Amino acid sequence: MGRRVVNWIESKALFGDEELHARYLVEQLHPYWNRYGPGMVIYWHGFVEEIAEKKRFGGVLVREAFPNKEEIILFEPNDYEAEDRKTEALIKELRLEHHFT
Repeated sequence: MGRRVVNWIESKALFGDEELHARYLVEQLHPYWNRYGPGMVIYWHGFVEEIAEKKRFGGVLVREAFPNKEEIILFEPNDYEAEDRKTEALIKELRLEHHFT
């Protein structure tokens, strides 16, 4: 999603506070991370910003809605040319953002 790889999404139909998120990290999100790599949790009723800002909460991307179409970049494993174009475009964008040439 954007510049972050998201291999899984966990959906929670509740409000995410620090205590609840910390419990989910231990019981569910870190085991997902260990099995499948980076992921995202969606708290549909919002969340306290501290859980998205603090790395001590596990580095799991936290959102309150599913990403919109423009935020999602899909991997196309059988279309290597398309993947090369996406990679080149992303590298160019990152260089422009950070003023690298």
